[in-house]
Amino acid sequence: MNLLENNNVPVGHDDPNPEKGKITKSPGSQALSRKQAIKQERVKKLYMRQLEGLPAKQLVLDHAKKEQVSEETAWRDWREVAKLNDQDFSLERETMAARIFAMRQKVLNAALRRGQMQTAASVLDSLARQVGCDEAQVSQILPEIRVRVENPEDAPVTGTPQPPMIDVTDLEDGTNS
Repeated sequence: MNLLENNNVPVGHDDPNPEKGKITKSPGSQALSRKQAIKQERVKKLYMRQLEGLPAKQLVLDHAKKEQVSEETAWRDWREVAKLNDQDFSLERETMAARIFAMRQKVLNAALRRGQMQTAASVLDSLARQVGCDEAQVSQILPEIRVRVENPEDAPVTGTPQPPMIDVTDLEDGTNS
């Protein structure tokens, strides 16, 4: 199931086929649902913050400080975020290549703006590989050259080899012949 196709699935919803019209709330569970709502809001905030690219530990500690919860609670929220990430990946596997392509383009633009040409070249290479325009053309454009070196003893003899003609006019001892 793709989230783009089924847009009535809320974030963090585990059941892809909810039963409509069925109320499963027990009487007096309003306090429990309020706690769940607060927890879901915290998880959503942490889920959105993970896009900043910070390490998990830093995100969790900052989340605990901002939301005024214990570190254990923040780590539980992080495990919920990890479940959401796994769920996202399984639901959007088909569109993942397009998202990665868009992220690489953003990195390329940022690297060019900051003058980081080595990073830009690396990202451009990865974009070209993903599109498939880099490797196929290289093999078509460049000619293939094969060189084979043979030993003179192994070479086939065709006819009688003639030694090259040498013209000797001066000898080593200085006499002319």
